[in-house]
Amino acid sequence: MRCCVVVNRLAEVTAGQTTWLLSAAAAARGHDVALVSVSDLELDEGGRVSAVGRRLAPGADLDALRAAAPVRVELDAMDVVLWRTSPGRDHERVWAHDMGLELAARVAERGVVVLNDPVGLRRAASKLYLAEIPAEHRPRMVATRDLERVRDFVAACPTGAVLKPASGTRGQDVFRLLPGQTENLAQIVDVLARGGVIIAQEYLPDAVHGDLRLVLVDGEPLVVDGVVAGVRRVPGPRDFRSNVHVGASAAPGVVGPGHLAAAASIGPRLARDGLFLVGLDLIGEKIIEVNVFSTGGLLDAGRFAQRDFVAAIVERVERRVAAAGGGAAPPTG
Repeated sequence: MRCCVVVNRLAEVTAGQTTWLLSAAAAARGHDVALVSVSDLELDEGGRVSAVGRRLAPGADLDALRAAAPVRVELDAMDVVLWRTSPGRDHERVWAHDMGLELAARVAERGVVVLNDPVGLRRAASKLYLAEIPAEHRPRMVATRDLERVRDFVAACPTGAVLKPASGTRGQDVFRLLPGQTENLAQIVDVLARGGVIIAQEYLPDAVHGDLRLVLVDGEPLVVDGVVAGVRRVPGPRDFRSNVHVGASAAPGVVGPGHLAAAASIGPRLARDGLFLVGLDLIGEKIIEVNVFSTGGLLDAGRFAQRDFVAAIVERVERRVAAAGGGAAPPTG
């Protein structure tokens, strides 16, 4: 299987990231794997998409990848392109991600399997996609840039509210308002509105226990040997957010029937939109975010469950490529 992995920047890939784990696992299974940065993608005179990147030898570490000789990687000649970018972490180069998805759509139209599907990624690029989930499986929410609309919504939330940008990641610019705490609301709305649409959600009291990252493949929870891929993120003592990058810690994720029911409410839509690998974040049994770009959490999920979720995903990629008529099976010789 010829596989190209597209990332924000090669220099930013780290050993604990799901992106690296998937790349290394695919190479270890004998597949031809190359990594490229999204800003290096090009379109030639013949309409072919390529980039200068690095090939990953089986068993090679990150240092070996970065020291490898640059090679021209033809995306149109791949069996599969794994789209592992995170636009929310790369605000200075929005152009690269917009262009990249356009080029990825061209590659997909030519029969290359692109995961996640670029058209689906554009549709689900912001937190507005949360509105696709039935109301009983998500917090109450509005999306607006109007201060008075936000003020009315916050006043109607007895447990308080959370305000965040429609496009964002890693808990950046996320604010919690306690019940009746509106003296700084105008300033918060002003700051968030500078970046676009604001998402206002009711605060879920179960947030004190953290959230659950549930990994879905093809719209269904990923299960290996009877264990569902999930990890809990517990907030630190000084921050209500469950993002590891702001001090939260990882803990075993116990997935119950309510979590599975919530996943089932959005799973078919994810599959229809071609969103192959997705992370759902749940507080209690309600989905608060749908992560369609560069879903993470597999290192901790696999460590706690003692299951190889990464290999299971690579196997699913192989099956997807084989179904499309590509060379999915790893070499035997």
